[in-house]
Amino acid sequence: MRRDMNLVKQILLNIEKNLKEENLDSYMEQDILNHKGLLIENGFINGVIHHNSESFERVIDGVIINNLTWQGYDLIDILKDESKFEMIKNLGKNISSEVLKIALTNVINS
Repeated sequence: MRRDMNLVKQILLNIEKNLKEENLDSYMEQDILNHKGLLIENGFINGVIHHNSESFERVIDGVIINNLTWQGYDLIDILKDESKFEMIKNLGKNISSEVLKIALTNVINS
């Protein structure tokens, strides 16, 4: 799986607006679940990831989302600004989640 910042943006915007799965029709269900899992694991969303217990590959088969975290709201603010979004989208392809968090902090502070 490759991280898709457009999908990340839409997931976060849907959570912010209390929408279920709006504007996600062009994505496969497993990709949506995997990206929600990434957002939970990296502290942008409070939630629970459910893995398929019959799979050896830890396949995500469900996600319960409670709310956005402070970092999640910060990320949404950045993603709403198209110039910052393009910068983060290009960075996101080539860096780890920890480096992405540092980059987000720098964008927020600038």
